[in-house]
Amino acid sequence: MLGTIESGVDFEKRIVAIYQKCRTPEQISFEFDQLQHDLESEIDDKRKEAREQLLNNFDQEVVEKLRVSSGDYLDRLRNGSGK
Repeated sequence: MLGTIESGVDFEKRIVAIYQKCRTPEQISFEFDQLQHDLESEIDDKRKEAREQLLNNFDQEVVEKLRVSSGDYLDRLRNGSGK
């Protein structure tokens, strides 16, 4: 998904720039938070677009299975188990 957000090269250049200019873990963390913030709306747009395509192109049975699977996965992430 990240490659479709910006061109892969631009995204990689931004990451390299962060590591080149930052000297402390705190600076790196701050810059990555900024990068995430900068790309947040684009990520959300791509996520919505992918979901829409999924729902429009799969039959209802597949959509329901994916909905259940993704819901289970999100629940596990929220609960911190990750399993």
